[in-house]
Amino acid sequence: MYTGKFRIPTNRFCFKCHHRVFHSDVKDYPYVCPHCDENKYRFETYTKREKNRYVNPIVNAMKDRKQ
Repeated sequence: MYTGKFRIPTNRFCFKCHHRVFHSDVKDYPYVCPHCDENKYRFETYTKREKNRYVNPIVNAMKDRKQ
């Protein structure tokens, strides 16, 4: 969980809610999304430049599961 002590923004965004993520203060997680209240790994985030060419494997698996 994000404690909010160090709110250092990044140029990355959350795949789940598309809000900007911040640097996390939790040891094993590089990013945190305060909107989702979740710590994130790099593959759970994207940059504006990556969004058009990179597809999150978790999102694909969830789409395949719904069909």
